[in-house]
Amino acid sequence: MKCKHAERLILRSFDFRLSKVDQECLDRHQDSCGDCRRIKDEYDVILGTLHSTRFPEPKPYFTERFRARLKDTPAFDPFAAGKAWILKTASVIAFSAVVLSAGMIFLSPDPAVLSQENMSDSEILLLKNLNPFQETRTVLEAGSVENKNMMLIFSALGDKNGLRKYFP
Repeated sequence: MKCKHAERLILRSFDFRLSKVDQECLDRHQDSCGDCRRIKDEYDVILGTLHSTRFPEPKPYFTERFRARLKDTPAFDPFAAGKAWILKTASVIAFSAVVLSAGMIFLSPDPAVLSQENMSDSEILLLKNLNPFQETRTVLEAGSVENKNMMLIFSALGDKNGLRKYFP
């Protein structure tokens, strides 16, 4: 018998009578194990102290009132807890959808900003789903090497102001 099982039997022996087989096994184990004998002696001291102390009697009809109160409290329902959690998250999602849609309606840019007059050539090509490299193809098919290089350099500048600094 292991000491853990023996300790459980010792604790059970204080509250209930052990069966004959369990009592014999516990006695044999205590004869061979000094630690379990010491544990039983410590528990005997604790139990003796508890028996010598006088505790107040419960109020009249305590057990009836306590049992009635136990019947009144509902058992834990995990579905109800999950339902409450789902309702909270659904309300948060609905609120965020309302805020997002209101932001899209009231904070959308002016149609003048989105007009094609203010867009660069490459933006217009991408908006129309055309190939933005079509311009460079005509440059590359040009005759001389010097013209190709100069055209590529100046076409790369595009609408930029010519500054070579990269800003973060």
